[in-house]
Amino acid sequence: MVRTRTSEAALVCLSSIALLVGVVGQAAGQAIDPLTPDMAALQRLRDSVGPGPVVLVNLVKFRSDGGREAYARYGRVVGPLLQRAGGQAVYSGTAGPMVAGRGEDWDRVILVRFDNIDRFIEMVGDPIYQTEARRHRTEALERTLWMVSVPPN
Repeated sequence: MVRTRTSEAALVCLSSIALLVGVVGQAAGQAIDPLTPDMAALQRLRDSVGPGPVVLVNLVKFRSDGGREAYARYGRVVGPLLQRAGGQAVYSGTAGPMVAGRGEDWDRVILVRFDNIDRFIEMVGDPIYQTEARRHRTEALERTLWMVSVPPN
């Protein structure tokens, strides 16, 4: 995979913030921020995904105290960043009841397509994402599951 200076800068930015959040969260007795992967996780992700398009699968559970409103603010900030990164929200809908398996209840399912994993990493590494968007997302969510899906070869 070809790495650009922008994607390397995004990795450095994310890893620095992840370390800071982890230290602050641990000192306060809180869990490490699950929205910001550390450098090793991003490298594993980049290595395992390879080139080509990816779809980010987001399951979100809103906080009961204004989570939906905070997520709307998150969406207003992320929209231009997503567009700049060439990402496309391909689906957003209410999460329904579980059909099979065990799991937690979720409020929304969101699918976002990127041309490649580097575009996603660049978006979440953007300083606006790290300051404004991330704050709104954290205020909005009780929990989240955020994973990458790749088309079959």
